[in-house]
Amino acid sequence: MLSKNEQKALCGILTKPTSTDKELAEYLGMRQSTLAVIRQRLRRRGYYRLVTVPLMQNVGCEMLALIHTDFNPMVPLDERIQKTSKVVEASPEIFFSLGELQKGFSLSFSKNYTELGKINDARTTVFGGMQLIEKEYPKEMLFPFEVSTIYRFLNFAPLVASHFGIKLPGVASADAPAEFRPASKINLSETERRVYYEMTRSAESSLKEIGARLKLSGKTISAIRTKLESRGILKTIAIPDLKKLGLEILALHIIRFNPQNPPTEIVRNTLTTDHDILVALRKFEGLRISVYPNYDQCEKDRMSMFRYLREHNYVVDVPFVRTFSLTSVAVIKDFNFAPIAKKILELPDRPEAPQNGSGGKS
Repeated sequence: MLSKNEQKALCGILTKPTSTDKELAEYLGMRQSTLAVIRQRLRRRGYYRLVTVPLMQNVGCEMLALIHTDFNPMVPLDERIQKTSKVVEASPEIFFSLGELQKGFSLSFSKNYTELGKINDARTTVFGGMQLIEKEYPKEMLFPFEVSTIYRFLNFAPLVASHFGIKLPGVASADAPAEFRPASKINLSETERRVYYEMTRSAESSLKEIGARLKLSGKTISAIRTKLESRGILKTIAIPDLKKLGLEILALHIIRFNPQNPPTEIVRNTLTTDHDILVALRKFEGLRISVYPNYDQCEKDRMSMFRYLREHNYVVDVPFVRTFSLTSVAVIKDFNFAPIAKKILELPDRPEAPQNGSGGKS
């Protein structure tokens, strides 16, 4: 169990993951020395980790995709993972994938639909050959950045703050609906591309360690990172260990809006709740990925959202909800963005240097 100070510190870290100890202590109203000790302890005990996300809509990626599948329960989960991970989950586009015995889903960034189609064809071929699927093909939801809004992308701060009953200003400040909106294409130099990739694969490494691997100074690495962040194509997030926090249910909410009365942009802005860690919407459909302490809370949230949408005639059918138990799922790919960054940046294969990140930043 976390103490109140530890809960508060974790919420602060999730809200402002790149803040210094001094900045975070001022935000939380804590002594800097106390905050520094708690921050190190939480990281050492695995309560959170840092991940650098490539926001690649202006570097060559066109869409975010969800693919979800129902499986034949006669094939054991371990056997399924062993046989599919080398073919399907090895695809660089997939940055997150999890599964249970009868179901699973993945999230991907893709350069275009052709690349995504190749993954889905390979997935269906492998699943069908193993008799993992029977009558239904894997289902997909596509969110081309040009015509979609990503209202929340892996912002865990509202979820954890609500779970702990902690009130902090700005817990939703990481939500940036314009973040994935395409603008003019950004061209990067070879050095910038190498730093960009290295940041995505080693967020826990210090600038000095990254510089040593790339044979660049820490000062150069810092300047390039600042430039990439200011151009809106790179950001660092903190991802908590949900099971350690007592959160047990993850749910996919797939919403098909009424084609005769889709919600307006103003209404769509109100469809994100504290339970949500990812919200992506197009004009006629939407995806919420949400987390709950138990199934009852999931059901309450599901019914509350459905009542609101139905009362205003925004939906015709009940939204599809698929739940996963965080105590029994197998996480196959855990927010690994480096492969898609490498592919989009067209970086040549080089021997991978060991990553000796300690979690600190220089």
